[in-house]
Amino acid sequence: FQTYTVDKQVSDSAGTATALLCGVKTNSKVVGVDYRVKPNDCTTMTEDTKLTSIFTSAQKAGKRTGVITNNRLTHASLAPVYAHSASRAWETNGNIDALNRENCPEFKDLARQLVEDEPGNKINV
Repeated sequence: FQTYTVDKQVSDSAGTATALLCGVKTNSKVVGVDYRVKPNDCTTMTEDTKLTSIFTSAQKAGKRTGVITNNRLTHASLAPVYAHSASRAWETNGNIDALNRENCPEFKDLARQLVEDEPGNKINV
């Protein structure tokens, strides 16, 4: 299994984790979305660009899921488990620049996706 991204030969953790946890190659710097999403551009995100993670599949099959880490849960290497974002840096609302907030007012940062949306709010550990 190769985890380099569509746009870079040497990937970052966001693209690598998305490939590992969602089974699809994507661009560097994006989380849980396919290659059509351009880094740092929320307007390129749609429902069709969101990928299904292994946690979503496991939870739909009735399995319990969990993450144990010594890193923050909103970090790019863990976020593809539960989130979809045009930027690995949008961990909190304060990290989203004004243009993206204006263009995509409904967008939730990684932390909100973890606690408000599935599969994040269904993680057991």
